[in-house]
Amino acid sequence: MTVGAREPADNDRVLWARVTLLATRRLTDYEKVKAFRILNQVRPRWNGARLARELIKFGHQEVYDKLPDDRLALLEEAYLAAKGADETEPERVALMLAALDARLTVLQELGRPTEAVRADLTTLVRTTVAARERERVRLGLTTLADWLDDERRSRAAASVQRLRDDDSLWDRLDLAA
Repeated sequence: MTVGAREPADNDRVLWARVTLLATRRLTDYEKVKAFRILNQVRPRWNGARLARELIKFGHQEVYDKLPDDRLALLEEAYLAAKGADETEPERVALMLAALDARLTVLQELGRPTEAVRADLTTLVRTTVAARERERVRLGLTTLADWLDDERRSRAAASVQRLRDDDSLWDRLDLAA
């Protein structure tokens, strides 16, 4: 087969992903992640935030309590997907913050080094504080927490709400910036 024979398969996958997301039946979390992964390959700026949102939700499933390395991989992918999303996406910074915070928590639970995640978190927060986007981040975190709570992911929603409501965190970050 020629290299050109690969294009219809890619188009078929993209079409499958679009049709799947438009389906009237309730999709599983796995189906949503799979579809958004395919679409993110085609248009990462457009689909990055959607993929990140689904990966964060997927990574907070109970099955990953016993698979922390897999949870870390999902949260890393969520961070990278959100980072690659369009900068005008309202939830972009909040999704990046939520993914980094969850990764930091998992690394601490495992007793692994957290310096790289802390550096990414510090850079993200300094950029956000410097741009005076605190309210935009709060709004994004509120939206994310409500969305997680609606999806019956109460543990993840509580984690995001704590992050949003931690005023001392913002004060410390203002000083650090």
